Amino acid sequence: MEYITKAEIITIAYISNIAEEDIKGEIVNSAIVLYILPVIGDSLFLLMDLYPDDYRVLHEIYIKPCLAFYVKYLHLSQRYLEDPDLQVESQRTFEDILTIAEQKQSELDFYVKSYYSSAPLTPKITKRLKAGFLI
Repeated sequence: MEYITKAEIITIAYISNIAEEDIKGEIVNSAIVLYILPVIGDSLFLLMDLYPDDYRVLHEIYIKPCLAFYVKYLHLSQRYLEDPDLQVESQRTFEDILTIAEQKQSELDFYVKSYYSSAPLTPKITKRLKAGFLI
């Protein structure tokens, strides 16, 4: 499952348009591991992969915005490390982006704790008839 496309990252987190190829896949993967997995946990992450339709609200409303702003934060940090002469991205800019990302992460955390902390995080079992037997 692709948790967010580069086009979605640009649409959600950037004011100006940047090239999709400027956002590296490793930055997206790092953002998932560093900022999304600690909030949702491995079980919920796996269930989202197995049953994406059941977790559409969590994914679209909470994970994507959080992920987009953390990707932007990591992307701009990487650009700044590679070219410290960049004047556009000031320390204040980094702080503002990080503040937005942390707010989105807080909303994600609240949603997960409110809707998934008491529910068992096991795959649902659907019974069906096969050759006359209920399995």
